[in-house]
Amino acid sequence: MAFNHLPENYHLTREIDMRKDKRIAFWLNLVGTLVFLVTGVVGYLIHPVTDWMSFDLYQVLALVLGLFVYIILHELIHAFFMRLFCKAKVNFGFHTYAAYAGMKQGYFTKAEYIIIALAPVVLLGAVLVCLNIFLPESWFWAFFIIQGQNIAGAVGDYYVIILLLKNPRKTLVNDDGMSMRYYVGEGHSVRYDEDPVDDFPDLQ
Repeated sequence: MAFNHLPENYHLTREIDMRKDKRIAFWLNLVGTLVFLVTGVVGYLIHPVTDWMSFDLYQVLALVLGLFVYIILHELIHAFFMRLFCKAKVNFGFHTYAAYAGMKQGYFTKAEYIIIALAPVVLLGAVLVCLNIFLPESWFWAFFIIQGQNIAGAVGDYYVIILLLKNPRKTLVNDDGMSMRYYVGEGHSVRYDEDPVDDFPDLQ
């Protein structure tokens, strides 16, 4: 069960702030770009492009509009599950390179936050798969490119979940949109010796 305030006997073990930690932001964006390119290769193996000029205006407009709508839906789904678990105000915004939804007064359990983080990529991914299956082949790339954005754009969500899985079950997560904090109950501690970003070189 989520809380709208931090319970007693919980202590901070980790804070992630993309605005301050440029190293994490840089590497996550780079990994996201690589994932997007790999997704494109997979799409090409499924449906090779023989003539890029075969795309008509409607498909291009659908792609552009779809990418915009996707960003909105992604954050709305985050917000829906935040509100489902905690009845506090959700704040929305956009910072430099990313849109976000957060809840300053929300403290979510480990299981709840995993659902919050993964819900957009899973639900929107399922919808996009259905569109690729049931729409004419000429529309494949218009929606597969959005699928690539769906998978690659969630690298930040994957990252925070990897770190969260190192925490004990008695963990609460506070996410204000661009920064988050992990709190664990009394008698528990966490070591982040295997932070995946630590394997990447420092920025000069």
